[in-house]
Amino acid sequence: MSQNLFRVSIRFDLNNPEHAEIVSIIKDLNKSKYTTISAFGIEAIKYYIRALSDNTLTNQGKKAVDERSADLVTNKDLDKRIAAYDKDIRLFIYETVMGCKNHPPITTPPNTSDPPETGGIDLTQCDSVMKDMNSWVGE
Repeated sequence: MSQNLFRVSIRFDLNNPEHAEIVSIIKDLNKSKYTTISAFGIEAIKYYIRALSDNTLTNQGKKAVDERSADLVTNKDLDKRIAAYDKDIRLFIYETVMGCKNHPPITTPPNTSDPPETGGIDLTQCDSVMKDMNSWVGE
């Protein structure tokens, strides 16, 4: 047997039901599958490590997970942020449009045949837009 070993000892408290159950299983190991308690322990530890998908078993793994998680924003976070700004956005749009009502209407400049600049907006829809925005004020 190699002398390049790392030894660790485990102490079980037989008054603790979970510990007692583990000791019972270790004592009754199938020797054809696990020839030693070390072989069983190694398989159990490897299985546990693979089962941890979040990689928080080691300090280094936890640090990496924490660093990645710090930059993540969930859909729930975004929904909260949008909801917080919803009323402010509606008020800004309302005030902007109401401010535009105080300006002269868009017309064709004199002595030109160029159509007015509307930014591609269908101005015939203004009445329904104004009704929608007026309904926001009551919210």
